[in-house]
Amino acid sequence: MKNCIFKNDKLVARPIQESDFTILEASDSPYVKGLATNGKKWQEAGIINLELTYVFEVGNSLVGGVIFLEETTEALQILDFAIDVIGEASRPLFLSAIAQVKRPETKEIFYNLYADTKQYNDIRKVFADVGFTVAQTKAAYALNVDKADDVKQSAYICTKSNTDDVLTYKDITEVGEEAYVDAIRDVTLHTLDSLMLEEANEKGKQRAAKEHFEALKEIEFTPKHWLLGYHGDEWVGLIIAQKFTETIGSINYIGVPPAHRGKGYGKYMLAKGTAVLLEEGVTQILADIDVANEPLAQIMKEQGYQYQMEEVVLRYHV
Repeated sequence: MKNCIFKNDKLVARPIQESDFTILEASDSPYVKGLATNGKKWQEAGIINLELTYVFEVGNSLVGGVIFLEETTEALQILDFAIDVIGEASRPLFLSAIAQVKRPETKEIFYNLYADTKQYNDIRKVFADVGFTVAQTKAAYALNVDKADDVKQSAYICTKSNTDDVLTYKDITEVGEEAYVDAIRDVTLHTLDSLMLEEANEKGKQRAAKEHFEALKEIEFTPKHWLLGYHGDEWVGLIIAQKFTETIGSINYIGVPPAHRGKGYGKYMLAKGTAVLLEEGVTQILADIDVANEPLAQIMKEQGYQYQMEEVVLRYHV
């Protein structure tokens, strides 16, 4: 694909080269350095394709970039976006990258933006100027056992002395991928996750569940962490725990089918997923939930998770 070069030939968005990582890491901007560090890490892990990673040039200087991930054939996810100084160049550089990365079949581009940087409002404005809208507002939670060592023990006790007495568990290798996709489909019914509900209504429940399943697998897939919970012979809950590094993990999906909601199974599933990660040495567990999901927020607080910040899911219709 051709680079988009503007009138004065000084603003360029182009696919990244290996040597660009070193230049970006030397930036005075912590955001640009972070993008370079993340990009190298994700490349080494086989998560990203350099053809979908773009750098921004102003004159002869690299000032930032954007990392895309092909989530499905129709949807792209932005994993990271950074620019050292947000100004007039931000919009044309970003639009240039989008023009290059999108395929004929691309329909949507998403970005999960967290309110954890001083640039939060400025970045939201850049995305809005390009045409992104807010598809969902989330609350980001975290369990940090470095700050509360007793949480690890309490979660462990909760799982071993209570959760495992109430429920039994099967991982995805035992139930099969088809059954697991069906479980995702079923817990999406009347879900409080507004974006997942919207996608299920637009695409159909089965297709939306399959795409969500594949997207989660792209992030990280350890089969023993993908569990269904059973009360007797009947499955009553789903939990997907993901380990990103030796110390950082996530509860990336949790749900209970409609027929079994209100029976307390959600707290058991969360405790199980938490313990699975803690037992493997994870010290920080992240979880993002729709702001409307007050029942899950309450369970998380009861198990030691603390609110961190607002998160918005931004969406661009191609």
